[in-house]
Amino acid sequence: MIASFLVRMDFPTIQWERKPSAHEFPRAHGLSPPRSIDDVLQGGQPGANKDLRSRHQAFGFRLHYDATLVWGRDLTGEFELPTLTPSWVREYFQPVLDLIRYAAGLKKENTTDFSLPVKTRQKLRKLARLGVLGGACLLMAQGRFRSLKGIDTIPVLKASYPQWTDFLNETGELYIHLTPSSNKRVSRYLSQLVKWMD
Repeated sequence: MIASFLVRMDFPTIQWERKPSAHEFPRAHGLSPPRSIDDVLQGGQPGANKDLRSRHQAFGFRLHYDATLVWGRDLTGEFELPTLTPSWVREYFQPVLDLIRYAAGLKKENTTDFSLPVKTRQKLRKLARLGVLGGACLLMAQGRFRSLKGIDTIPVLKASYPQWTDFLNETGELYIHLTPSSNKRVSRYLSQLVKWMD
């Protein structure tokens, strides 16, 4: 995720070798690309500019609420997390909404820093991930937020909004798996997603 640490056994000693995670994980399949530890932590250094500090806070938020520690050092204590005020939630949600509206042809240009994959399988999974993020933002605004993970978000949403159960079930399936897809299926899901986000 942020960096990979590989162990190389050279008997009789063990050497630790740090390699860029992009080398080990060359494709993110429509998810965010891997980041190095240096990239993640540089915004927390004294003298970091506003852009780096903002990115640092965003990384910390994602690490705290949307990451699973597999191996390595826990970095979550090194970040100052934002206070989830209504204005902060709206600011966090706006690029997600803008990207979806652009993908659906409701905005003429993509004004966000993000893009969607071209391949339909990856695009469908990314759209479903955006649906989970939208639901997480809704829970933030209601003071019921636990994490950005679908496993924490989708069950709460289904219990609160039973009329959206079919859509949320599909989202729960799509945001994890690369599902065989077509442009028709992407368009159908996207039209539901726009309604959900609105």
